[in-house]
Amino acid sequence: MIDTIKLEELLNSEFNDVLSIYLNIDPSSSDGGRAPSLIWLKSAFKELKEKIEPSKKNYLETIEDEAKFLIEGALFKDKSIILFLGKDIKELMPTQVAVENEISFGKPNLGQLIWIIEEYRPFGVLMVDSNMVEIYKIYLNKIEKIQSFNLDLDTSDWRKQRLMPPSSPRDGPARGSVGGGDRVEAFEDRIEANQLRFMKKAISYFNSIAKEHSIKEFVLSGSEDIYEKYFKLLSKEQMNMIVGNIPIPIDTNPKNIRDQSLSLFWNYERAREKTLVENLLERSSVGILACVGLDSTLKSLQASRVDRVVISRAHNQNIRKCLKCNYHEMINEKPCSICNSPDFIEGSSKSFLPPLVLSFGAKMEVVGNGAGKKLMAYGGVGAFWRY
Repeated sequence: MIDTIKLEELLNSEFNDVLSIYLNIDPSSSDGGRAPSLIWLKSAFKELKEKIEPSKKNYLETIEDEAKFLIEGALFKDKSIILFLGKDIKELMPTQVAVENEISFGKPNLGQLIWIIEEYRPFGVLMVDSNMVEIYKIYLNKIEKIQSFNLDLDTSDWRKQRLMPPSSPRDGPARGSVGGGDRVEAFEDRIEANQLRFMKKAISYFNSIAKEHSIKEFVLSGSEDIYEKYFKLLSKEQMNMIVGNIPIPIDTNPKNIRDQSLSLFWNYERAREKTLVENLLERSSVGILACVGLDSTLKSLQASRVDRVVISRAHNQNIRKCLKCNYHEMINEKPCSICNSPDFIEGSSKSFLPPLVLSFGAKMEVVGNGAGKKLMAYGGVGAFWRY
């Protein structure tokens, strides 16, 4: 599974002559599917070999067969395939999210990889019961159980008596060998005390698990009376990580847990994105540490002013990158604005912008649905400034 550690390794690597492929193999998509994607890939290889330097053509032809072999072996598992292949790298990453067909040769093309890691960032599902806690991680639409706790309670040596009530009413509670009510209550109280200790202990691991798996948001699930008990045990920091709760029985199969949790999480995410875009547009309209539009965002970002870039999922516009100084700007007929070089490479902002954002220490947020549509009316991209 794709993770941020692998991304950092690729970003900081000195790899060159790397074949990068993004392939949509989702049969349900309008432009994807296995057969159409393999046809596209064959044509893409042909075009790529015509564009690259003659000295590198032989090497590309050498790894072409290996790339096709790796891809064909993963065709029936997922919705898309990401491949980085070269002398010092072989990373095949099947995913359950959509990508756009793309191929390149040179430094690893990380644009779409960064994009989907942000858009489908991980979140957790905290499944709770009085005797069991299970923690799942949902990432790139896949679900994985990452931790479980069970209350192993042996009551065989506990003295418990359930005696018949007295044959005739008496004043006061029945006791001793005739009643036995006190012992039943004591037994149940002891069980509850053990369950409470178990619940507190399970919660005590919550922060370390979240940190280990880079999870910042959780869905709390279980029967309503149980998850309310757990919620009361959470610290303020932990409560701030809970984005919603949903009554899913703990014995539900993982696919249903994923589907129901994703539905709740995306509702939370859409509301958060709406607020984010409204804030961006309001601040940019009065010039308070924000801007909108691709040109303004590129200039602000490369001046090291940007804290966070917000981009609509629908945004994809061609820009150019200077081959001499790496400056990114809008396509025009003039030489580079920084070094005056006439040598450029053109590409989509979806490929060029994400690595640029990370290289300047900024964050990127992809917004969809209503928030994304609203941002598209202002160029589809904007930025919050540091100063």
